[in-house]
Amino acid sequence: TLVERAPFPGGKSAKLEVDGFVFDTGPTLLTMPDEVRRAFAAVNAEARFPELQRIDPSCHYFFASGKELSIHDDATRTAREVAEINAQDGERFLPFLAECARIARIAGNPYLEAPFEGYLDFARRIMKGGREAVTLGMGLGTLHELAEKWFQSPEMRMLVDRFATYAGGSPFASSAAFAMIADLEMQSGAFYPHGGMHALAARLAESLARAGVQFRYETDVVGLIGDKRIKGVRTPQEELIADVVVANVDPAATWVQKSGASSSRRAERATPSLSGFVVTFAFEGDARELAMHTVIFPKDYREEFDAIFERQEIAAEPTVYLSVPSLVDASRTKPGHHVAFAMINAPAAHDENYWASHTERHSSFILSAIEKHCLPNLRERIRHLRVRTPIDLRRTGSPHGEIYGTAPHGRLAPFERPSNRDARKCLYYVGGATHPGGGVPMVTLGGRFVADLVEKDLR
Repeated sequence: TLVERAPFPGGKSAKLEVDGFVFDTGPTLLTMPDEVRRAFAAVNAEARFPELQRIDPSCHYFFASGKELSIHDDATRTAREVAEINAQDGERFLPFLAECARIARIAGNPYLEAPFEGYLDFARRIMKGGREAVTLGMGLGTLHELAEKWFQSPEMRMLVDRFATYAGGSPFASSAAFAMIADLEMQSGAFYPHGGMHALAARLAESLARAGVQFRYETDVVGLIGDKRIKGVRTPQEELIADVVVANVDPAATWVQKSGASSSRRAERATPSLSGFVVTFAFEGDARELAMHTVIFPKDYREEFDAIFERQEIAAEPTVYLSVPSLVDASRTKPGHHVAFAMINAPAAHDENYWASHTERHSSFILSAIEKHCLPNLRERIRHLRVRTPIDLRRTGSPHGEIYGTAPHGRLAPFERPSNRDARKCLYYVGGATHPGGGVPMVTLGGRFVADLVEKDLR
């Protein structure tokens, strides 16, 4: 039985349909599609897996210096473009990708191999890589330090830094191990599922329903039944008794329900990860020169993270991310129009009044940046616009509206995520706030880990 607050499946990977326009309001990029395909295979639904299109270029970057860069499937071609930004950086781009692949192989693969159940178990997996693995693990600094080591130009350093935001953190405090995300996107490829990212959740839900899963939509879970052993959940209507409860919300949302104050204090002490301020809009006219994914960097990238993590505010000039899926999927819109998703990094805090009073300023900045760099006269072409703030994300089960649980700051941060198995028996966690982390493939992998743990524990 699946209990879901929203009227549809998907959690943060939701969609919005308005006047013939279909918007994804959560994830917009898919990597590691084979991991998601395994979830469909688990219920014999491979035929329902959406058609995939590999995106090339995977992303186009605009920099405050006026320079631009596209990341292509052909890494040699990308290296030539990098050389136009900085000749030495162009020479170092391919070796840098090799280093990212090495980090993914030595540090990433053991981390993604199994649930994290303690440092000793993880150390055994690392030791399989021999002395090279131990040396790498001891020598990893922050992601920004890795960027400084490899590249001279501020443009290329910002590009590398950005991969920390995929885990909800600052590159100046997050481990260089997150270079494995660069390996996934820039070498393994970026993909788009036909129908949008929400189509993955919708089609999987349809397959699960045919397999006998009961879905209870528009139903809140208001509490857990049991203390040291969880025996089910409470909804406003009834109590649902279960052998096992799998919580696909931030674990902090269940800690505060536990008797005693220690878990509540733990949730309050943790630094929330990044949240997002999102504008979804439809516009009329041509966008053929645009890449499906675009990033517009500010002049001062460090200030963006200082503002969020030190002052709990959006920077005056934040990075703008833009996705236009209708460039590859006409089913998302009406003829002659496009749909778009634009986001800036935001702190996971504040109340509804704060966001209401800041909505116009942040929305205006996003649209102005997009107009300046890639979509002239955008405002006069907009036919629909809607804003989503961290308050909307909070309604999906994140205590403060954070996207990825706690911020991944510090060398050991990836291992300090809440475990997939709670100390209370028969309670398990999946989702971006627990192991192995955020993003569609990571969340799917975490689901597989939990399935294995449940099977083992019940046996």
